[in-house]
Amino acid sequence: MNQFYQKCLTIPLTSLAHHLARQFASKQNRLQKAKQVYLNTLAILAVKDFLEELSYPTDLELGDSWNSAISCFHDTADLFVLNLSKLECRPLVGKQTTISLPREVREERRIGYVFVQFQEQVNEVQLLGFIRALDPISAPEKIALAELEPIDNLIDYLYRLEIATEILQKNRQIAAIVPEKDSTQFLSEIIAQFDRIIRTVRSDKQISKGTEILNLWVSEDYCRSQRELQLNKIARRLRDNLLDIWQIETSPKVPEWSILKWLSDEIDELAKVVGWSIVEFEPSVAGIKAIDSPIMTRSLTRQLEIAGQNYELRIIPQSINSEESTWRFQLRNLAPGGFIPGGFKLKLLTRDGEDFEGNQDLATTATEELYLDITVENGESLIWVTEPYPQNYRREIFRF
Repeated sequence: MNQFYQKCLTIPLTSLAHHLARQFASKQNRLQKAKQVYLNTLAILAVKDFLEELSYPTDLELGDSWNSAISCFHDTADLFVLNLSKLECRPLVGKQTTISLPREVREERRIGYVFVQFQEQVNEVQLLGFIRALDPISAPEKIALAELEPIDNLIDYLYRLEIATEILQKNRQIAAIVPEKDSTQFLSEIIAQFDRIIRTVRSDKQISKGTEILNLWVSEDYCRSQRELQLNKIARRLRDNLLDIWQIETSPKVPEWSILKWLSDEIDELAKVVGWSIVEFEPSVAGIKAIDSPIMTRSLTRQLEIAGQNYELRIIPQSINSEESTWRFQLRNLAPGGFIPGGFKLKLLTRDGEDFEGNQDLATTATEELYLDITVENGESLIWVTEPYPQNYRREIFRF
């Protein structure tokens, strides 16, 4: 069974939940829409029961999904968490590896998304996991199950937002950007975005990304003179305050993996969540020079989303001996007949993030693949990167 279904939490659905879901569904004119509203309502009520059991009160009336007029036109399943903002509760039917997010959901301000699995018998559901706030500028249309955090982490995440919101409401400079109406909701949404930025964006880019978020959230009437400068200052203050409140490093910790350990044994659970897997292959296909280990019949693979398309990154052993090894890093488009557009780059960097001679392959025109063959001494480490960056890119150090 898939590891995500093993770790999920089961929530029973009450007769009252089904009654409410049928009430909302009966107001729809089309059968398909009625089914959608029925499942959305049950997903919301399941997440509501989970949160309130753990002392996180919610208010159904403050969600758009509890408004029949809005439900007629939009596929939303939002749940308002008191003292914070809205979680999206997305229902899933059947075994899926990816989850689609409707356009209206991607465009709304959510502090997180909880994914609720339905079975044929609708007497209970499983909370598969959740993701935190998405980038409102480039939110993906689909989420892979591999990207979900365990549902147990949701309470820690909500507490993280709640304590930061409570503290920062007292900061005068930050409070100046917050409207009096719905101030807690507004601030918690911004903090959720800064949480995403701190976790996923390089420290030297965090302030500019934070300023982009503030430009989206803060009223155009705020500080018409030198607006960009003022928002930049507030973004820095927000980022620094949150780092202090959460007591975390300025830069997210870069995970370090041992390639030889993976290929000779198995991939770590954390790396599986990131998306790495092992593929068996015929050595002759990859042009391997020598076979002296079972490692030589395996490669590492990970799917990436770059500029809205799906790609695969492979790390293929070419030769291995007691002193050094040669590896091929290969990037290709997963679409049938797909190409890599001109201007794309595949790069390798030292563990300190520095370039070196012959460390990149550039697509000057559309091409079938980009690849780099690299020979490294045993124990040496490298970082891979593509340009443009993949969705939710974080650096990884590979030790050889």
